[in-house]
Amino acid sequence: MLKKKRIAKFYSVIKYFLITLIIFVGNHAQSQNLTKDQMLYDICFLQSSIHEYCSFLPLLEQRTGINVDKEIEKLKLKIPEEQSSGEFAHHIRQILNILYDGHTGIINKKTIKWYKTSEYNYLATIGNVSLEDTLYADFFYNQINNNVFSKLKCWIKTKYMNGKYYNVRPFSQHGLFIDSGEEITAIDGIPITSYINDNNNQMYFKLWDPVLKQWYCELFTLSLTQLGKQRFTLTINQKQVLLDCSQAVDNITFEHPNTSENPNCFVIDDNVLYFYMPQMINAEWYIQELYRNYTPKINKIIIDIRSNSGGDDNVWKSLLKKIVSKPIKYNFRIGMNSNDILENAIKDFGSIKHINGRTIIENKRVILPDSNSVKYKGKIYVLQDKYTYSAASALSSVAWQNKSLILLGQPSAFISGYTFPALALKLPQSGISFKLAFSTDLSGGNHNPFMDKVEIEIEDENINEYLNKVLFYDYYSCDFLKKRDKFINKILN
Repeated sequence: MLKKKRIAKFYSVIKYFLITLIIFVGNHAQSQNLTKDQMLYDICFLQSSIHEYCSFLPLLEQRTGINVDKEIEKLKLKIPEEQSSGEFAHHIRQILNILYDGHTGIINKKTIKWYKTSEYNYLATIGNVSLEDTLYADFFYNQINNNVFSKLKCWIKTKYMNGKYYNVRPFSQHGLFIDSGEEITAIDGIPITSYINDNNNQMYFKLWDPVLKQWYCELFTLSLTQLGKQRFTLTINQKQVLLDCSQAVDNITFEHPNTSENPNCFVIDDNVLYFYMPQMINAEWYIQELYRNYTPKINKIIIDIRSNSGGDDNVWKSLLKKIVSKPIKYNFRIGMNSNDILENAIKDFGSIKHINGRTIIENKRVILPDSNSVKYKGKIYVLQDKYTYSAASALSSVAWQNKSLILLGQPSAFISGYTFPALALKLPQSGISFKLAFSTDLSGGNHNPFMDKVEIEIEDENINEYLNKVLFYDYYSCDFLKKRDKFINKILN
């Protein structure tokens, strides 16, 4: 008994020591001051890594008209003589934000652990990040993410359409009533489109308007405190509305509760099987729902991946195997900058070619029906919107190439398609760990170089249709989809 107590006490001491060590390292990272030379060294390391790995750079510059190096040089001019590593993380976020890539950004310890320990990560040996970096990764990640969200109390919401910003949530402020649908035209007297374009690298969740060729951001309020605008005035329908990021507005009306975060599967009109995939996770759930709902009457299948930001490719692959009666063929054609170590890591994915100093990995892929497939012979409609990304846009890439799948909806706001996971790297001076995307889907050829197009484009809702939907309906319910969703009705009719 005494021996057991001594062992328990020993482990308690070890546990205390480890916790103390983690706190010490985290506090050290938090209190560490960096000189200007150290910060510039890290930025040069990042800039060099971008050129070494980011094969999509020419497409990004072609699509948006920016020059990545010039944007980075502008940010270098803003580096002070000395700064804490936590504050410096915001500069790094801005540089990574220039790349406008959902797989690129500062990462937390959970992500580092996956990169270094997952048996499924064939890129684990690439890059300079290590498990030791988990000790302070969360500090940097929280500096640019959690802390920003926690500071914002002014939860107004905006919607961007055709170059204009509209208020979504009705609210009152200082005796002024602001209704849904009223147009927002300026921030502190500066036209809102100009303000967001000029500060686009500071914005969270920025998007690109390919028609008007400008940046836009519906969550611009998240960035205002970082831009020194704790208090700001919005011009809304010619009314001057003074707001404070740290204070809630009066009498705000939020959207109708909806099921957009939950997967769903049901039959519409006895002959259309509908799947809603908010994320690419849990393949088994969709397969069980397929078996539960499928009947010989089904003559259309819809896979709705609107706002799906990704997950695991095997989710949609596994589901398709259980659906189809014939093989689905597509080209896996990925480009990347030539790099011997990277090529060795991905060599099992296909044949490797070198064209004009670039590496191309090619493979003719086939999704074969399983022995217990329902043997469906009709069309499969893949429905995407501008937010569809990552593993979800990999499905879009397959649908774009195969006649038995029809891709429809909205063009993506991103350079999209089928790609490899990002690399995990670390800045040498500050110790900030980050992801960096490196691959590009080339299967669209010259006709669809950004892999953002759909086969059948459906016109977006107007602002009144959108507001009616989000304020008064559960817009992923069976009843709404059948009666009011213009995308679903396009397929049904």
